[in-house]
Amino acid sequence: MQFSDITLAIFLVSASILCLALVFYLKKITSSIGKIEADIREMANEMKPMIQSYTALSEKLNYMTDELQKEVQCVQVVVGSVRDRIDLVLKLEEKVRGGIKGSIVELLKNISAVS
Repeated sequence: MQFSDITLAIFLVSASILCLALVFYLKKITSSIGKIEADIREMANEMKPMIQSYTALSEKLNYMTDELQKEVQCVQVVVGSVRDRIDLVLKLEEKVRGGIKGSIVELLKNISAVS
C-alpha cells in the first residue's frame, strides 16, 4: 500500500465518522425542536382560557362604562332640572320681597303722613 492509499482510507474513515456525527447531532437538533414545539403548544393551550377571560372582562367593562355614561347623563338632566327650579324659586322670592318691600314703604309713608 502506498501513502496515497493510506491517506485515502483515513480520509474515507474520517468522512464516515463525520457523517455519523452529523446524523447524531441532527437527531439531537430535531429532538430539541420537537420539545420546543411541544412547549409552545402547551403554552398556547394555557393562554387560550386566559385570552378568553380577558376578552370577557373587556366586554363587561365596556358594558359597565356604557351604563355609567347613561347614569351620568341622567344625573346631569336631574341636576339641570333642579337648577332650573331653584332659579324659579329665587326669582319668585325676589318678586315677593319686592312686593312686600314696596307695600311696607307705602305703609310707612302713610303712617308718617298721618303722624
